Amino acid sequence: MKQDQINKIIASLPKDRTLFYYFKDRYALLLIDHMFQNSVPLRQIKESQFARLLDRPLLKSLIATKGNGLLELKDLDNLWPLDPLCYRLTLGSWGSETGFIFDQQTTRAQPNLVLHLNFSNHHDQAFKTLIDHKGGHPFIYEDHPNARAGFNTLAWSRMDIDLDTGQVLIEELQTDWLRYIKWCNAYFKTKANDQSADDNEVIQYGGSLIRRKDFYRYVDTVIQPHFKLWEEAMLSATLWFLFKELKLTKIYFHDADCGAQLKQISGRLPPRSLYTDLPNKFCFKQINEAPDFLLKKPSYSFRRLKKQKKLRFWMLEKE
Repeated sequence: MKQDQINKIIASLPKDRTLFYYFKDRYALLLIDHMFQNSVPLRQIKESQFARLLDRPLLKSLIATKGNGLLELKDLDNLWPLDPLCYRLTLGSWGSETGFIFDQQTTRAQPNLVLHLNFSNHHDQAFKTLIDHKGGHPFIYEDHPNARAGFNTLAWSRMDIDLDTGQVLIEELQTDWLRYIKWCNAYFKTKANDQSADDNEVIQYGGSLIRRKDFYRYVDTVIQPHFKLWEEAMLSATLWFLFKELKLTKIYFHDADCGAQLKQISGRLPPRSLYTDLPNKFCFKQINEAPDFLLKKPSYSFRRLKKQKKLRFWMLEKE
């Protein structure tokens, strides 16, 4: 994308006021609501690429009541729990038009639009009380696309959007927050081998002084639900944003192997399941075609993979 396009998108949307609620399997409701109209025959869903969504426990109980074989999309609202997880969405940018692909990990030498999935005030208050006493940022990597000061970013997605073709390539989904918590937990366990360690032990991690018992309480009572759902929540928020805010309907997602080569990622690769299991779960189709806008000024890696017939992407489109 061009930086001025990113700036226009950011300027045109509500600033810092967009809340996104998530609960287990909400992605299935979101996809059905977007892909079908009002009253849809269950047979139509079962014969589509979205058939697997009907197997989700949340939908099974509703479908069991539909003796007429019709699913009313308005009924999906009744499936919401009383206490879904709440996040706040913000936008930003990543990379530059003069940057290198391997440095930015972008498919084109152009910046990406970033969607941040930020924690709610409920989380932040507990986090400040238990962990962040002095304003440190132990679970944030400053050189990654986090939201600005005042927000704690759980995860983000990076997108390359072409407004001329109406196509989107989801470049990346990632969380630093949960990764650093795992590392911190491992560090505490290493320290626990010392017989003198106790629950009141304080260690310095990421610029913060963290008490052992406070960290374990934070992990057990505050952050645990996010560990289980962050991938679903991040991709769901991304699709919701693209569908509802930008009105785009043809979404591409990187394949694990092809994407790593196109973005020239060397050394440690991102979790493979994010680019295999997750898009499959969300009913993306695996295809051998690339977004049209990547054909305009293809990189060397793109041309090589195309010649070798090794281009692989996931694609989701309204039928």
